[in-house]
Amino acid sequence: MLKQLQKEYSKKISKIKSDLILLKSTICLFDEDCEETIIKISKRTSSRGIKKRNSYFEKGEVRKLILTTLRTSNEPLKTSEVSLSCQSVKNIVSDDVATNKTIQKIVVLTLRELEKKNLVKAVGKDGLAILWKIRD
Repeated sequence: MLKQLQKEYSKKISKIKSDLILLKSTICLFDEDCEETIIKISKRTSSRGIKKRNSYFEKGEVRKLILTTLRTSNEPLKTSEVSLSCQSVKNIVSDDVATNKTIQKIVVLTLRELEKKNLVKAVGKDGLAILWKIRD
């Protein structure tokens, strides 16, 4: 069975390699300096890397939880409060420090994305903690 899988994946790898060769040939048809273009494309795609999904939330779920939490609050909330609220909704244990830090990083990144999209805004600080609220 493993030999069969190995053969299948070897075929897939060979197909991808031949597709890349054809793509390079196509680029070179339309671009005189195709080697430089290919290097630029390689740098651009390799620097992004593969996004690793987190095991706590489904795609888009953190965003919904954050927006719901901020909408239902009458006052701005600290990042840690938003994070703990998301944890409680998902029944994620808040006793573990490592889990709390991981969830808080996810929440901070999502809050920053929402801020760029003008859905939420940072309205101040409480010590080192940022206070967040829904944009008017």
